[in-house]
Amino acid sequence: MNRIVIFLFLTLSSVFGEPVLDLKAFNEKKLQEYEVVLVNFYADWCRFSRQLHPIFENTAILLEESYPAESKKVLLARIDCEDQQQLAQKYHISKYPTIKIFHNGSILKREYRGNRSPQDFKKFVDNLLADPVIQFTSLEHAKKLEDQRKKGMLIGYFEKEDSETYKVFAKVANVLQDDCEAIVGFGNVSYPERHTGENIVFKDVENGYAPVSEDVFSMR
Repeated sequence: MNRIVIFLFLTLSSVFGEPVLDLKAFNEKKLQEYEVVLVNFYADWCRFSRQLHPIFENTAILLEESYPAESKKVLLARIDCEDQQQLAQKYHISKYPTIKIFHNGSILKREYRGNRSPQDFKKFVDNLLADPVIQFTSLEHAKKLEDQRKKGMLIGYFEKEDSETYKVFAKVANVLQDDCEAIVGFGNVSYPERHTGENIVFKDVENGYAPVSEDVFSMR
């Protein structure tokens, strides 16, 4: 039987004895339902994989305290690569265990390489769930944030926070947070930069400013 275990943060303790739900097939659509998904690709013959199992289960219990099931914030999953070799190949798994990270349905380039304790996993998840977009209070404040940046930066100038374009901007900022920072201004603060409407620019570390194509923000 396919051994794919999905740790859904549901109140399953009374039914199964622990917050674990066994599935017979990997449902990739499930990745789209949660903001953060950590997937443990493991092999039972690997002692490091076996050591991680109880840690992952305890992490699920710890995370449930902060992110209950109905929040759809976090999902932990593990996949037996011996039974699911096609999935292992699809995600280029070459060592065990490998922990892949999905954020808002998109896989991140980096893998989880931090310490493997429930507390460390939770700290990592907390950081991922923190809003990566910083709101500036003046154009001078924006300039200061630009000068302090250590990587590329997305800069958004929007009329209001419930703007549809800003909602997409926020999603893109989440996906790209490993590669660039994101700052934003609304209303009167951003007005001088909105001569032709809401405006988004990208500032590269080396090459300066560049306008962002609308195609990049076609995630609506």
